[in-house]
Amino acid sequence: MAKLSIKDPRIVSVIGLIGLIGYITDALLFPVSYELALMNIACSFFTSLALIFHLVKKPKIEFSLSLFALILLVNLLVAPFFQISEPDFSSFYIRNTLFFWVIMPLLGLTIHKNMFIISAVLYLVQFGVILLVSKNPFLLNSSTTIFLVLIGYLYIILFLLRMLEEAAQKTEKLINELRENNTELINKREELSSLVKTKDKLFSVLAHDLQSPFMGISGLSEMIRKNAEMGNTDQVIEYSKMIADTTKRTSTLFSNLLDWAASQTGELEMKHTINNLDECLDETIALLQDHQQRKNITIQRKNTDIKITADPNGLKTVLRNLISNALKFTPHDGIIKISAEKNRDEAVVSISDSGVGIKKHLIPKIFKMDTYISTEGTDDEHGTGIGLSLCKEMIVRHDGRIWAESEPGQGSTFHFSLPVLNSVQKD
Repeated sequence: MAKLSIKDPRIVSVIGLIGLIGYITDALLFPVSYELALMNIACSFFTSLALIFHLVKKPKIEFSLSLFALILLVNLLVAPFFQISEPDFSSFYIRNTLFFWVIMPLLGLTIHKNMFIISAVLYLVQFGVILLVSKNPFLLNSSTTIFLVLIGYLYIILFLLRMLEEAAQKTEKLINELRENNTELINKREELSSLVKTKDKLFSVLAHDLQSPFMGISGLSEMIRKNAEMGNTDQVIEYSKMIADTTKRTSTLFSNLLDWAASQTGELEMKHTINNLDECLDETIALLQDHQQRKNITIQRKNTDIKITADPNGLKTVLRNLISNALKFTPHDGIIKISAEKNRDEAVVSISDSGVGIKKHLIPKIFKMDTYISTEGTDDEHGTGIGLSLCKEMIVRHDGRIWAESEPGQGSTFHFSLPVLNSVQKD
């Protein structure tokens, strides 16, 4: 069963209706002056308008209650002055006072404390004025008692209001703490989820990509042993080279995995220093020289003698992966072109190959962190599937961009840009 509160729209409607009935019955059940009867009619009219406004426009509950309370306050403050000359004025005033001290605190507790305090002060002022104007014997003889009772009642109401405020503040503080804790829990959950995904990806790559090279090394080692026993030196040399290639590829995989895992956990520190692009390319190409020579691929450079502000390890990681991919997908005797362009805002490096190209629907997916696309190269080279996503991680950490242009059968061009910094910074 639904619980009702004084701030329920239905209850507010009932309050307005009771007020309307009260003004009407007040004139019918009690002898009142002509002026008071007119004022009751006016209060009934304005209460009817406020009730209709509440039912039709549906304003905030506090606004509707404030309208009802304001009309009631005017009635209670003005009505006694229309009855001063009546013989039963003292009983009327006591009834009026009791009505005020029952209704107004309830409205004050639900609407606003200041409204209750103002109306209470006005009523105490009214009480003093009534004593001076009416000179009613009963009120004069009971004035001290009535005044002390009103002050005590006022103190009790204010005390209750203060307790309610303190309770509301404590509740608000508790709600804010719960919100903060909930936000922290959500952040921790997302962080934990990210770590779990990182762990799952690591295990997936380790299980899939490391199994093949280790099995290959094992098989080649066995072939070396057999050919060594038979004295086939040429075969031993060939298989030894294959083991060396597989080992280098596995080492590159480990390096990528370590860099990628560090970037995922936030442990990869980026230090922006000034780097000569040609020197970085020399070092990177030297690491990939065996692969380049085996496929007899020519690497051409254009405008690469420039300075780039970046983390040296991050820059070399991006170059290593992009050039390695270009070598992987370029056929024997192919060409790889590396160019650079620098303007006031950024430096753009482009690496083009004459390889097999990429299908258009795959281009948006190759840089995604949660999608790993591993394709065999033109010489059956195997990849890790995380190289391009690692490149994007590094470039994003530098506030740069990375994108690709490709057509199947016409090669691919990978571009990355790094912002030009006015001063060397640390991330």
